[in-house]
This record gives sequence, C-alpha cells and structure tokens, in this order.
Amino acid sequence: MVTITSLTNGVEINDGKVTMLFPKGRLNAIAHKGAGQSVDLRLMASRKNVMSFRYDKCNMAKADAEKTAEAIGEIL
Repeated sequence: MVTITSLTNGVEINDGKVTMLFPKGRLNAIAHKGAGQSVDLRLMASRKNVMSFRYDKCNMAKADAEKTAEAIGEIL
C-alpha cells in the first residue's frame, strides 16, 4: 500500500519499502483510465515517473483513478 502524507513544506510517499520526501510543488499526479486504473507520480520539470500504482492501493483512494489523482494533486 502506498501512503502519501502532507508535511509542512513537503510530501512524504511511502510504498512499504522506500520512503521518499519531495518539496511541495515538484510532483504531479496523472490518472490512467481503463481496466487497470493507475496513478503516476511525475516530477514536474523532467516528467520522469517517480512511482506508479493502482489507485485503490493508496491511502487516499477514491471512487476511481481520476478522483484519486485529484485528491493527491491537492496536497502535492
């Protein structure tokens, strides 16, 4: 399970193995529709994927991948 936590000046992302810290405003959440709905977290400047996961395997999971990406985007 991916845990995304808002900190004072940053965001903590933990996938159970690795904990990553990013300053706020440096990541973007992208939703992918379809049978295997997923969310990608990308760096703003390079568009490099930091992490990709199924939307329902996240502590901020909503009804679908788009709503989950919107909720994550609010704290990024």
